[in-house]
Amino acid sequence: MSALHAACQDGRVDAEIALVLASVGSSPAIERARELGLETETIPSGEDAGRLLADLLERHRIEVICLAGYLRLLPPEVLQAFPDRVINIHPALLPKFGGKGMYGRHVHEAVLAAGEVESGCTVHLVSDRYDEGAVVLQLRCTVEPGDTPETLAARVLELEHRAFPQALAIVLERIGGGRSFSEPRPQPEKGGSKESETTVANQKSENAPKQSHVEAPMQHPAFTSVAIPAMRLVCWVLFTLLGPFRAVGRNNIPRQGGLLILANHRADVDPIVVQLACPRPIYYMAKSELFTIPILGRIMRWFRAFPVKRGEPDRSSIKRAVAYAHAGQATCLFPEGQLSETGELQELKPGAALIVRMADVPVICCGVKNTERILPYGKLLPRPALRWVTCAWGEPRTFERHATTEEIIEWANGELLRLTR
Repeated sequence: MSALHAACQDGRVDAEIALVLASVGSSPAIERARELGLETETIPSGEDAGRLLADLLERHRIEVICLAGYLRLLPPEVLQAFPDRVINIHPALLPKFGGKGMYGRHVHEAVLAAGEVESGCTVHLVSDRYDEGAVVLQLRCTVEPGDTPETLAARVLELEHRAFPQALAIVLERIGGGRSFSEPRPQPEKGGSKESETTVANQKSENAPKQSHVEAPMQHPAFTSVAIPAMRLVCWVLFTLLGPFRAVGRNNIPRQGGLLILANHRADVDPIVVQLACPRPIYYMAKSELFTIPILGRIMRWFRAFPVKRGEPDRSSIKRAVAYAHAGQATCLFPEGQLSETGELQELKPGAALIVRMADVPVICCGVKNTERILPYGKLLPRPALRWVTCAWGEPRTFERHATTEEIIEWANGELLRLTR
């Protein structure tokens, strides 16, 4: 439960925990949820349990149920109302070591007794049989010589904390903009899961995919057809004199359709350089502090920049970036988050991967070199670079929706390092 909460808070999962349910009101997960300020309930028992639970979930506008150790069977009314929207995590690689009675220590003892060389965890959809629903995600680890149920359990638990948020994001993306609680599909009359606490997550309403309406700054035809081209010409002349300036790999850039651009960040002039090197207009994420400066903020909005808060998940800016992509626009992100004093590539932020998955459009990396020589860190006045200022484009790539944050960030990091050598 804590791992899911952390993932929702830091933006890895575009969701919020609306309700934490347990069969025992004094369980550690319930106590932890209360410490976090989350709403909690104890699941009722008796003949009316299913109806009462279904009503409770409907009142909270629940979209997905995550079973994180709930020991009772879920009532059929709940599974009927949440087709393909109840997921469970199991501490083994299903279909092995699943079924009734296989939970916790029992699973790890069975894995060791069978002499398995690897184990892991599985997140799966809940069906009318224990551990037999469709697999959403599996993560694996090696069974080490001398492992005990306790040491293996600790290693698998680390995987569970990674796997459950990733799987939740996958399921939310699959159902995005789809059925609500009041529009269930027929489902088997029996079902449930065998684990111990239940965390319920709501997909945020702003996560509806493929939105076509975009609030675009300064879209008056006179501005887009005259002011922007004129400013591009002025900047091209300036950067040619200060640089000189060149663009490499421009033919790799898709000329139409939604596009995400991931660029490294060496100097405050990087957005201008990326736009000069791109044959199509670009929207930009820019740190919100700049928009508090009256004249500068207005100019930035005119030239397609929009604010993002640093140091916290900014869902409104994520929503806007995804909306621009779905409207067929190009949007540039600087996944390092801020400038480096040395110009070296910093650790990429996971929020970029979240936008890549939600947008579901081609993504291309742009490597910028030597802009820090024009405008060194902390300086306000430009100066000649006395060497080539280069903007190099990689090959575009489209990621599957189930791609992990690690996969996307590793690719982007490798591309940016290659393009900036």
